Amino acid sequence: MWKSIVTRVRVAGVTSTSRLQTQLLLRTFSQAADQEVIQDDSADKDIDNPASRVKIAIPFWAVGTVIGVKGGNIEKIRRDCETSIRISEYGDFFPGSRDNVCLIEGDSENVVDAVHKISQCVRNTEIPESFKFPEGAKSRQRGVKLIFPKSLSGLFIGKGGEDQRKIKEEFSLETFNIQDRNTLTKDCIERSIFIKGEEENTRQAVNYVIEKLESNPDHKLERKISYGNIGNTERETLKLHRLPQNPK
Repeated sequence: MWKSIVTRVRVAGVTSTSRLQTQLLLRTFSQAADQEVIQDDSADKDIDNPASRVKIAIPFWAVGTVIGVKGGNIEKIRRDCETSIRISEYGDFFPGSRDNVCLIEGDSENVVDAVHKISQCVRNTEIPESFKFPEGAKSRQRGVKLIFPKSLSGLFIGKGGEDQRKIKEEFSLETFNIQDRNTLTKDCIERSIFIKGEEENTRQAVNYVIEKLESNPDHKLERKISYGNIGNTERETLKLHRLPQNPK
């Protein structure tokens, strides 16, 4: 589907946009086509009982950078870390967000390494000043958002938010926020946690959260990456705001 859209854009020339905007649109749609290939390839690599299973949320504007041209970036991460990686269809976001969901499975150490490599891709995404909310995007890319079972929220909140405050102070973080329950759909059994601070502090805090989750016997993440919470019209609109893959 995306390849046919790319062809139509080339033929039409997108007369209502500048030459640069046309190029960005072409690269955006091409990357969307790449993503579909990546998903199809990943779906065949079924891991029933991985040592570790982690979900990380990727802001929609950084998906192209994470995947890379023709899937090059995500395939390299998959090979280097020896993990299975799947990314939700573009526009299929985690409830209460505009983030795609990335499922990483494999040995614990390798999975954590993949999480950090993907987070680095998000940090390296170039955000032009013309982007609708550049400051918000720049703030978002400095953090890491993990998805975990909602039933384990108490591990990081504590009585009156005491544990949440302690973790934030221990790792000298700017932000350690648990997603508001009111932003979730009624049938959603997962929740996100956003961790932001200096890069090394964030890295250590992410390691702590993953280790704490996986040491809990009730930590059972579903392999599901599709949440079906967005309409096709909005999905088409969002594709136009997706940033191109970094040329670097």
